[in-house]
Amino acid sequence: MTLIEVLVAVGLMSMLTVGLLTSLQIGATSWSTTNDVLVLDRRVANADMLLRSLVASIVPINTQTLPGSEIPSAKTSFFQGEAHSMRFMSSHSISFGSRGKLQLTELQVDPHQGTLRLLLNQFDYQGSHMLGQLVTGRVPVEGVPGGRLVFQPIMPLPTTLIVVDQLTSCTFSYLSRKHTIDEPPMWVRIWNERDALPAAVRIELEPSTEPDYQSRALPISVTTPIFSQHVEELSEFEIYTLRRAGRLP
Repeated sequence: MTLIEVLVAVGLMSMLTVGLLTSLQIGATSWSTTNDVLVLDRRVANADMLLRSLVASIVPINTQTLPGSEIPSAKTSFFQGEAHSMRFMSSHSISFGSRGKLQLTELQVDPHQGTLRLLLNQFDYQGSHMLGQLVTGRVPVEGVPGGRLVFQPIMPLPTTLIVVDQLTSCTFSYLSRKHTIDEPPMWVRIWNERDALPAAVRIELEPSTEPDYQSRALPISVTTPIFSQHVEELSEFEIYTLRRAGRLP
């Protein structure tokens, strides 16, 4: 074998090696990209399922405002609905699903490192006094007798669950119920009614498009109707069944 043949053989081997390494790099990059997409899809699906389960399981419970506060002692349907904050009673637990006890559920949009994240808190229901302690005042609203209740701010805790992060926008909307035939339902950003729950809740999520995040994520809109009745409207057998299951006090 001459020197020229050796050089040609070495050159061909080098070209084959470079081609093989390039193919491996392309394959690894494709696998990583596919894995990122699958992880993102799984996160979106889990967040969508959790939010739908929480809202669909809302249980209307009347709460008694504290006599010693500046608010006149009166029963009101417990529900806090604002553009970036929501509090309600739900029979769906993040730990035990629909088999858990009634949960005081809090959803809060929280700024974090230049983006937004959706936080979730849950606490076991301890009675109407627990809900009344969350009411701090009221603001006058035209057409709403007694005004809209004001609640304590929702705070992140060590046990707080981050439902989804890396968001540029996250808003809550509430669908009003028809009180008359001629009155069409409307989506509102603040829920003012004190004696009724919304007909549905819509949660709109806009993922971040930063280069270090999966810009392939599409906007998410979760719209879930609320079917629950007031506890006072349930039959004695339904109340007995819920209490036996630990879902009513």
